[in-house]
Amino acid sequence: MSPDREPPGALDRRRRAAALFEAGATQAEVARSLEVSRQTVSRWYAIWRNQGADAFGAGGRRGPRSRLTENDVRLIDAALRRGPQAHGFHDVRWTCRQVAWLIAQLTGISYHPAHVSRLIRRHGWDVDPLSPK
Repeated sequence: MSPDREPPGALDRRRRAAALFEAGATQAEVARSLEVSRQTVSRWYAIWRNQGADAFGAGGRRGPRSRLTENDVRLIDAALRRGPQAHGFHDVRWTCRQVAWLIAQLTGISYHPAHVSRLIRRHGWDVDPLSPK
């Protein structure tokens, strides 16, 4: 996904939906035509009806903004590359609980260990120094 986390073509689909609404298409017709759910089209229709086609704008990120800065991400990446033993753990591979602890130590930002796996994937952090690259 792009940096703003919007799927490719999403803005184009919303603009095509607005054009179809303006041409008098029903929500069901728009959903079939663009191959999206009726719920999605219903949201788009409400935006279009209340604010016009320009409200679709340039898209935007979905979900909350990350609490980690770019500098935080670099700092965490460098610490992870040193391995868990460099931070007092006996393991040779990082666990999500350990990565959550490390993030909190380095940035003061707490994450639930279950969420840390998403952060690891999103940032491409190397948490398994034994895996072949």
